[in-house]
Amino acid sequence: MTEGSAPRVNALLLANHVGSVVTVVGRVKGNANDTMVHLEGSCGGDICIDRSNAERTFETQIVEVVGMVNTDRTVAEMRSTNLGNDMDLKMYNEMVLLANGGNVKPMFA
Repeated sequence: MTEGSAPRVNALLLANHVGSVVTVVGRVKGNANDTMVHLEGSCGGDICIDRSNAERTFETQIVEVVGMVNTDRTVAEMRSTNLGNDMDLKMYNEMVLLANGGNVKPMFA
């Protein structure tokens, strides 16, 4: 990983990145402006976002969060981007899987 990069991961891959900065995308569940906000990740899994240091509010249903993965697999938000209300999270998850090795790795060997 190069300095300043934040790999795109889903809820299932968070455990592999404890202590690292990652990028997650998901659908906001519940109150978007609580200190701890849950996202339905692109794989359908739950991602808990620690927003105690957040500088902006979630204004759309789909958001991108860049943050540090804690040992309990929560993500401490460093910055976020509102992505709108209509995004194909399944398609996004396919991209995440490809970016993380996926099932196509042998095709490029």
